[in-house]
Amino acid sequence: MGEAGGRKLKEGLYELVEVGEEFGPIEEVITDHKIKTFAFMMDDYHPWYFGDSPFGKRIGHAGILANDLLQLFTTVYDPNTVVGLHTQEELWFVNPVFAGERARLRGKYVEKYERRGKGYVVMEADARG
Repeated sequence: MGEAGGRKLKEGLYELVEVGEEFGPIEEVITDHKIKTFAFMMDDYHPWYFGDSPFGKRIGHAGILANDLLQLFTTVYDPNTVVGLHTQEELWFVNPVFAGERARLRGKYVEKYERRGKGYVVMEADARG
């Protein structure tokens, strides 16, 4: 099994998931590189991502931290042992994220259930500037 920050990571098994288990906080800086990489990935080069915006300064794409939030569980679980499928995601946006901003990401498993013989987990996570 892998390690992160000097501690052993848990095997990515449904049976080991604990409701209430927390992930983070971790800090993510919204760098120029992150914004440009996301713009390329989404093929979206709106000028607000590269200069001024109506928010007073340059912003990052709305979904720029979505994958970082989704992957929070890999701070505890070994990603090399995880077997599963990401089946659903809901996102709420309150404010834009700004270039150069430090965002704090946290997450927590809030539910675990089985359906048709398959295990599912629900994680709630947020990113705050």
